Amino acid sequence: MSGIRQPASDMVLVAEASGLFAPETRKGRLYIVAETDHDVARGRDACQLICRTIRKHFYDDTSFSVTASLRKALLAANRALYQQNFGVPVQKRSFVGVSCAVVKGDDVYLAQVKPAQSYLLAEGKLRALPGGPSWRQSQEQQTAVYFKPNALGNSLTVEPEFFRATLRPGDGLLLCTSNLAPLLSREVVTRLLRAAHPDDVTDELAELCREHGITEAHGLALGMYAALSPAARAALLAGGGGGGGRGWGFRRGGGGQH
Repeated sequence: MSGIRQPASDMVLVAEASGLFAPETRKGRLYIVAETDHDVARGRDACQLICRTIRKHFYDDTSFSVTASLRKALLAANRALYQQNFGVPVQKRSFVGVSCAVVKGDDVYLAQVKPAQSYLLAEGKLRALPGGPSWRQSQEQQTAVYFKPNALGNSLTVEPEFFRATLRPGDGLLLCTSNLAPLLSREVVTRLLRAAHPDDVTDELAELCREHGITEAHGLALGMYAALSPAARAALLAGGGGGGGRGWGFRRGGGGQH
């Protein structure tokens, strides 16, 4: 692992609408950040299996409930990885932690299976998901990441954690691998999520990784901004951002170090 910054990551999935009748328009935009405890090649395969399975089952599900669809998708992904693990020796099994976010209208729906890390600035509050302990533990405690028994692929039972919030202009969301948590104090996260553009978030995270010698990390930043002019909105969409909602624009940035 060379620690080279990449604009896109194999551990990050982005599903945004390509047209008015696309499933992403009906059910919402889906964002996933996955992480694993194994070597890069085998871990990447496991994470991609999880991401593909979640995406397929989320959009195939006919439920009108985003949370219900996310739960079914995570259960299906867990089952797929568990079955894959069952057929290989113990030392070759992979376990995956995942953070999922669905943005639909003004709402964001989060689902996690630890280890995973997300930060949400919404409704006037800054939240760390998993909760506050990530800002109270010592760095040594935070660094110890355990993939069993919580992670996907370990057993046929899994208990995702869910959260929902309403987004307004100025709000933001960061999904990242849990090894970044020791670097992200409340003050740092507040500054990141109030940045002018999500690319500013990923720039600072890349610099933190360089400073602390982290060569493998992945993340995705989302931001809600005041409504754009038609020309600015067209330029943003052409550049790969999103848009929509009631009077706000939507931008994202992300990538990985590997």
